[in-house]
Amino acid sequence: SWETSKPRFGCEATAKWSFIEDAGGTLGPKDYGPGFIIRNNAEMKAFLGNSCEPIWYSDSCSAFCEGVCLRSAQISPKGPDSYRKFVLTNGITSRTYDPYVGSDFLVVLPPGNYGGYFKDESGNEVSPNNVRVTLHTTPQCDNYIDESSFDLQIKSESPSSSPAPSFASGIRFKSFSRFIGAKSDGSKPFLRMDPEPIVDTNFQLV
Repeated sequence: SWETSKPRFGCEATAKWSFIEDAGGTLGPKDYGPGFIIRNNAEMKAFLGNSCEPIWYSDSCSAFCEGVCLRSAQISPKGPDSYRKFVLTNGITSRTYDPYVGSDFLVVLPPGNYGGYFKDESGNEVSPNNVRVTLHTTPQCDNYIDESSFDLQIKSESPSSSPAPSFASGIRFKSFSRFIGAKSDGSKPFLRMDPEPIVDTNFQLV
């Protein structure tokens, strides 16, 4: 029958994060349009709502999600703490992920805006110094996650940790990455990086 020629995933643990794009609507069940064949588990379907249906000819270990656009990404926190859980939310649904390997977490997501934070082995919330988001293969569908889809919690430098420089000229901003500063005593100008300056600091962009 036609079912024997259709791709599907086994029930083994190694297939946990498996998915295939069906851009032409020919790989999934009969009479369905474009979408994705996925491993049928809670991690893969966490943010897909009711978009997926189990594939009846795959022992229910595969599901077909019609009309969705998925992309995978690796989330890698960097810092001195232990990162054993990753909590991701789109403001409506939340999902807690275990590490994929080491302290790296793998997610497969539809388009949207996602916030997230990390927990250590004791369940305490911990903030890394930074987080690297590695996006995987770009799908053929049009609407998918990119770097701007993520707003992940990281450590922020306290404005009181260093004296605020004064400036003779510049532009007033609430946030920035680089600026040239000059102390009021007339000493040599310097380059400084700070993600959270004092709001009323004047500075000149580099």
